[in-house]
Amino acid sequence: MSSLKLLKFILFIQICYAGQICTPPMLKSDIKPFKDYKSCALAGYQEGINIIKSFNEDEVNKARPLVQFWCQPQEEKDEEEKINT
Repeated sequence: MSSLKLLKFILFIQICYAGQICTPPMLKSDIKPFKDYKSCALAGYQEGINIIKSFNEDEVNKARPLVQFWCQPQEEKDEEEKINT
């Protein structure tokens, strides 16, 4: 029987300051893979809001952080293949 690959999405976040200096991309390992792109994208926007809110007003106005995110597709074995391996 052919195995089907299920596509999940992993959220990566990156913060850039004043549009020039960027942190290395961070894998959001505390969040499980998302079942679809939409749920991953919505979580990315929410995470961006949380990051900006975590800075005080002076930090935001001085450093002008920009939160970038992307949802990396990842193939996952289906349940039957997991059992047979």
